Amino acid sequence: MGADVVMTRSDVSKGHPEYYRDVSPSVWRREIPASISSTSSANPANAQAHEETTAPEIWEQMVTIARRGLRRPHRRHLAG
Repeated sequence: MGADVVMTRSDVSKGHPEYYRDVSPSVWRREIPASISSTSSANPANAQAHEETTAPEIWEQMVTIARRGLRRPHRRHLAG
């Protein structure tokens, strides 16, 4: 089992012919017939999944960290 990795540019903006989100579909549809794209942002269910699962986890962790920081300030912040 092998893979062909297609490198795209990230230093150009949307509308540029080599913009990574525009190159990807053209490559995997035309040039590599049996290919897939791992572009999760193109999947409409991805936003819902994030809202229902990872977003609450991240929020809970941020709140926990903030509470710990308020109760027990880090020494390195007090040293200055």
